Amino acid sequence: MFTLVDGRAFRIATPAYFFQRESGLYQAEATGFVSAALVLLRLVAEIGSSLIIWRLVFLLLGKTGITLVELCRVVDMRLPILSGFGSTQHLYWSLFAVIIVVLVWPSSIAAPLANSSLQWIPSSQLVHPRTRNYDLPDIRTQDAWNSFLYPEDIVAIALRAATMGARDSDHAFSATQATQRRYMYLDPHLPSESLVLTQMPYFEVSNIEWMNVQFDSETLGDWKPSSLANASMQELPANSKKMGNLGFWMTEKWNFTSAKELYKKPTTFYENKRNVSILVGRIGLNKEDDADLGTNTTQCSSKPGRFGQLPIGVSQFTSSWFLDGEWTATDCFLVAEVTMRIGMIKEQNYNITLVGASENLHVASPLNGANQSQPDLIPDLAILPTLDMMTDVLQHLVSLGVGSQHREDNVQGYLAGMLTVAYHATRSALVEQATDSTTTITAIPSEPIVRALVNRRRLYVWLALNATLTLAALLLWVVQSTTTKTSKTVRDPTLVALTTNMDAVCHKNGDGLCNAVALSGGDKKLGRMVWDYEHGGSCRKLRFASGGDLDENTQTSIPLLSLRQYNKLPDH
Repeated sequence: MFTLVDGRAFRIATPAYFFQRESGLYQAEATGFVSAALVLLRLVAEIGSSLIIWRLVFLLLGKTGITLVELCRVVDMRLPILSGFGSTQHLYWSLFAVIIVVLVWPSSIAAPLANSSLQWIPSSQLVHPRTRNYDLPDIRTQDAWNSFLYPEDIVAIALRAATMGARDSDHAFSATQATQRRYMYLDPHLPSESLVLTQMPYFEVSNIEWMNVQFDSETLGDWKPSSLANASMQELPANSKKMGNLGFWMTEKWNFTSAKELYKKPTTFYENKRNVSILVGRIGLNKEDDADLGTNTTQCSSKPGRFGQLPIGVSQFTSSWFLDGEWTATDCFLVAEVTMRIGMIKEQNYNITLVGASENLHVASPLNGANQSQPDLIPDLAILPTLDMMTDVLQHLVSLGVGSQHREDNVQGYLAGMLTVAYHATRSALVEQATDSTTTITAIPSEPIVRALVNRRRLYVWLALNATLTLAALLLWVVQSTTTKTSKTVRDPTLVALTTNMDAVCHKNGDGLCNAVALSGGDKKLGRMVWDYEHGGSCRKLRFASGGDLDENTQTSIPLLSLRQYNKLPDH
């Protein structure tokens, strides 16, 4: 039974009605079958142990005898017989009885091992009969970029992208996870671990080269690395002062008219360089925790701080703050020349994960958990508009604290990760807001299941404990076959009482057993009982052992136990 369920998937719970059930077993049904099998095995083991114990009693009755108290102990409670030893022969048979009883024990206590060896692991599986199509917004003409003429649309795209990126960003800073992502709104929502056939934006930071940039720190301007206003699509952009703030550094202000001319030609694969400015330190009163107190002339340091060891030998651009003509603080910036490889991967299957249940926001990611090194790319109209939109999105992502836990000793990884998060979020939000067409994707939903996992080590221990019952039966059979010429086989414990004549050890008025249901104090002091071989018949007859029984039993091939220490009780 354990072999049949090991590694198999089972549906959770049980359908309310029989006609609602789908193919395959449910967890409750599998648990029921396993429990039924264990109960059956436990019953068989109990029957087997009873037969072994009664066969042991029959053997002892024919050899050394057994008292009524010892018989009740070994039959009812499976306790070893540890009576006084009158001879070496008696010691041998007592030890043999102890071995048999001890070998019977493990099967009675092994059940918890069998139950605990079956583990249920939460998982999911695809439900192909429920496959459905979704219509997603798409961009196929240049008319979509007219949204950039309206400030409210630009703000909507930036806020939507920041919301997407903030929900799912840790992957971009991990070297072991795939960084490709696509966000989409699907209604009705798909459970996590579903499968979707769609295109995937491709973005990779292939190289980062730090630059030496020097300007007069007392003069500010939108063309300086301290200001990201030129790269913003907004007239009055938000310029975050939080540590780690970054964006594209442009010496000229972005203009929709000139940008639209660049958007006309679809880009199949984009590989180019852009300058990125990043705030890495601060000196002065309005400092962050890792900044140094200083003066207007204090130089920015490359010593380990919030970002760890900064690039050695690379000068930092500084920008000072003044309040009422008084110096307040100085910000320290690094400028990097970043090489990016961007494109659109052809349609293929991806995992889908629900990241925003209230708005049905999903994110698609690669199946194998790794980026494709040389993907097949197709033209994408949204590459250049996405890059132009990224600076506004980065400002919001930094304000929301995205990536802040990944910048410790990792300025280069932080820079690449933030650009990755911003690109995928911006590309997805841009299509949602500035759409002029639709595209159809195919999705295969998943359903939660549990997989059975058998702990084989525990199962083998359980089997070994049950095997001791077989060992006890085999050992008892060998001893009985070699020491007894004729013996009745115990096939049913219930028939033992019906085929045993106890007249010789029972009484009505006097000493002896008078009540087979409950033992009195006097009954517990009765002597040893043996088989009376002198009287035949269909039933075996019991009698109290006498001194002559020892002389008779010592003629057997195995030394028997002395019975002379027991007093003979009066006959009845």
